[in-house]
Amino acid sequence: ANGLKSDYGGHDNWHRHNLYAYVAQSCFNIIGGAQITQIKGHRDAFHNNTCVIQGTPTNYGIFSCNNESASNEWPMLGNNTVLMADDSIDPSTVGLCGLTQSEFQSKHAGIDDGTVIQGAPVDNDAIIHMAKLLLF
Repeated sequence: ANGLKSDYGGHDNWHRHNLYAYVAQSCFNIIGGAQITQIKGHRDAFHNNTCVIQGTPTNYGIFSCNNESASNEWPMLGNNTVLMADDSIDPSTVGLCGLTQSEFQSKHAGIDDGTVIQGAPVDNDAIIHMAKLLLF
């Protein structure tokens, strides 16, 4: 399962200041069905979230990485904290669009600024503490 899901033409779906614990595949997925892109002015947002990925990702999120245009606007991203639940995953190898996060941020400045990907271990107590900080 993913965190934010916006497929089959979904749009204007904004996720911010959330905690996603133990997602299996990616923190967000904005591809699916016949409509795999987002049209200008109706894009999704995923920022200021904390996401713990349980699987072995190469991308922490999924969207159409083709060049932006009026019929393919990238989601608004930034300032996310991504944690790997598996300590065998090297966080420096995870990113977006087949690039590491460092490569993606260098190549596409302004698209996902401030997002960091960190390694494990993350235990249940730490996740419960993060959730309490969001609530109180």
